[in-house]
Amino acid sequence: VNSRLRDVFGDDARALPFGSILQSVYLEGSDLDLCFDVPGEAISVVEFNNGKQFDSTRQVEALRRLARVLDGNFQVIETRLWAGLKIPLIIVRYQSSSGFMIEADLS
Repeated sequence: VNSRLRDVFGDDARALPFGSILQSVYLEGSDLDLCFDVPGEAISVVEFNNGKQFDSTRQVEALRRLARVLDGNFQVIETRLWAGLKIPLIIVRYQSSSGFMIEADLS
């Protein structure tokens, strides 16, 4: 994932794992949760009806750019990339040449 991130966003982009795997509470078959840090792609917060709401437009576009380069061992299973979604994501399956397979949520 990191090499694809760098291809799209430059050398400073990186995937950061979080969730059950880092907390050591995962079960066999659990997916891998990855967010990615891309300088210049900060979360936007906008005022909406006297409250604050996330504007995920930039994150959605960044995930779409990443999805376009996921090929080979990656298979995009599902995308949740609509504007206004607090945490847009791409669900992918990765299979290594040895047959190891894992699903990952990229956000």
